Order: sequence, then structure tokens, then C-alpha cells
Amino acid sequence: REGTTYYTFRLGEIWGLVLDCGEDKEDDHEEYGGTVCCHAFRQRQTDYIRQVIANAAQEYAAEGVKHRVVVVHQPFTFVHRLRDPFSIEHELFQKWADLLRENVAPDVMICGHTHVLELEYPGCERDAMGHPCPIVVGSNPEPHRYWGAGYTFAPDGIRVQFTCSDGTCCDEVSL
Repeated sequence: REGTTYYTFRLGEIWGLVLDCGEDKEDDHEEYGGTVCCHAFRQRQTDYIRQVIANAAQEYAAEGVKHRVVVVHQPFTFVHRLRDPFSIEHELFQKWADLLRENVAPDVMICGHTHVLELEYPGCERDAMGHPCPIVVGSNPEPHRYWGAGYTFAPDGIRVQFTCSDGTCCDEVSL
């Protein structure tokens, strides 16, 4: 949106915030060959999150908003963030988690990146920074099929079902 990969959106009763963590290692990691500058990019997003909070009445607190979601590829509050080479941006990601938890109070964070199917709640074993809400990771590529997560937003809450490209489904979970 408007040249950025982080933005808010509204789909009926659903309000969402899309964030972009950038790469998952330090900017100077040899894998990137000096081609990334994600730290400054993440700092701009921290400022953007604060702007969204300052404009709450037109964003997540707007009339008619029933569900608040955060969409971000990397589950940035997970424990794996504490291990090298993924041990990056602790202070900044902690700030994101705090701002979201204390202000936005999302209903769910929709993630991928870790190639698993899981639902993690605040305070769980993998919660390193205080998850701002339940986190669903629905991204599991296999050699000849792909698992993902389907979401149903209803008046009584959000239902999540892990589904496979071959038609297989797992049990539905309600948030």
C-alpha cells in the first residue's frame, strides 16, 4: 500500500495490521551479501505502529470493528528468536509486542515462516516476549503438498482450521 509492505486494512468487521519483519538474521549476515538494511526498515514500522495507535478511533477502535488481526510472516515473539543466527532485534520486537498487547489488543496474529502448523497462546513455552495475542502459524510445505490455515470470522469469535492442498483437514480450533 502506497509503496510500503506494512499497512492497515479493513474488510467489513475485520481490521488488520500487516507488518514486515524483513530478513531473519542481522543485516550484515553473509547470506545477504550486503544487500539489506532491515533494521532501519523495522524502526520505521515501530513509528508506524505508534501512528496507528494515535489514530485508534479511525483504525482498530473504529465503529463496526469486531475482529482485530495482525498479519506478519515471522512470529517475532517466539523463543527461536533467542538463538543464533536468529537472535536479532530483541528490544525492537519487544516494543512491537508491548505496543500491540497494551494498545491494539489483537484477537489473532497470523504467521508463517517456521514451516509448522501450530497455535500458540500468550504465556506458552515458546513465548519469549509476551505474545500480544494467540499466534497461528499455518505454513507447512511438504514435498508434494502444502498445509495452511483457513480462518472463519464469526460473531462468536474466530475459528481456525489447518487444511492441506490434498483436501485433508485437521480439527477446527476456536479463538
